[in-house]
Amino acid sequence: MFSESSYQGDEAISPLVGFMAPLFSPSLDAAAFVLPIVLALALTPYAIAGARDAVPLWAHFSLVVCVDVAHVYASAFRTYLDHRELLRRPRLLAMAPPAAAAASFALHHLVSPSAFWSALSYYAIFHFVKQNFGLVALFAARARPSRARMALEKYTVYAGAAFPVLLWHASPADAFDWFHGGERFLFTTPPALLLPLRLGYCLAAAHYVAWEAWYYRQGHALNLGKLFVMGCTWLTWGVGTRCEHEVLSLSFLNLFHGIPFIVMVGVYCRNKWATLPPAACSDRLVRLLTRRWHLFVPCLVCLALLEDLLWDAFVWRAYAPALARAYAPSLAPPELGELATSVAVALLSVPQIVHYALDAYIWRFDGSNPGLKEYLLGVPTDKAAAKAAAADERTAPSEGPPPADE
Repeated sequence: MFSESSYQGDEAISPLVGFMAPLFSPSLDAAAFVLPIVLALALTPYAIAGARDAVPLWAHFSLVVCVDVAHVYASAFRTYLDHRELLRRPRLLAMAPPAAAAASFALHHLVSPSAFWSALSYYAIFHFVKQNFGLVALFAARARPSRARMALEKYTVYAGAAFPVLLWHASPADAFDWFHGGERFLFTTPPALLLPLRLGYCLAAAHYVAWEAWYYRQGHALNLGKLFVMGCTWLTWGVGTRCEHEVLSLSFLNLFHGIPFIVMVGVYCRNKWATLPPAACSDRLVRLLTRRWHLFVPCLVCLALLEDLLWDAFVWRAYAPALARAYAPSLAPPELGELATSVAVALLSVPQIVHYALDAYIWRFDGSNPGLKEYLLGVPTDKAAAKAAAADERTAPSEGPPPADE
């Protein structure tokens, strides 16, 4: 998502503000970072009271559809519905969907469904961890940290996810249930490594706490926003991978991943289209929807619900076929063969895989995304407008083909 090299020198986020200052605004910070943990904790009694390995429909809709699937479609507002972004990255945005579909079909049909779901699960874990670091890096950037300090932040985030995931791999191979599609662990953690892993987990946490305590004793202010996000990262991975209750795992992992991303995209689009004139109908649509959260979020949920219905109708067949046969027999989806199922899985996986792939490009603070810092973090908009205008000139059709994607 964000890289530690993005925060060095004169282009670091400025000016340096107090560490108690919000990243976006007090209300939006609460919605993005505090609300997911509050909701997860509030759902804990209900999750523990229910069956360990069952996800009731209400939990699937609220935690998977409304959060995990919905946040995937927020990427489209940052990319495919942004005319300037289409001009800047034509090849990347054009090739990502067919490449994702082709790779998915090859894995699912030519290798095995288990291989596809296993690969996608590991890709999802990597994507989740990268976003965790990106959120920590946004808060850490306030202090214009050195490369060594950003490396500490990065590897502490990775440790908070890697140790629980490695301990999770000590379970039976079929306990890998990220998507419940038949995925299996690529390896099993030997029992002899369990104690060293637990010690390493504790030492990594103790090292980071000791460093922050030493830093504070040197007269520096504590970056409370960064510490909160770092603590939530460790909490969500610890509960999400080690807890045997499916609903509880979904609550901590999905809520703290999807909600911050939706807020981040909404803030970026609102600030951008408050500064720049729309260049196409899609820009006007994005400006209209992201001006109001009560329009933006339901739009994402509707897209997510449509995708989930298609998954259930043609792949999972958990409730949609039975409902259709009961109330509208003529609309009951047919049961697909192996080839058709692989095609359906490949096509329906495209939004998610493209979201994972594009996330590595569209949030870089390395100059490849003109105006990103300003639109996302509210730095004066005249600077953002100037950068966007310069980028528009470089991508104008009259000046020849656009530059190659990085």
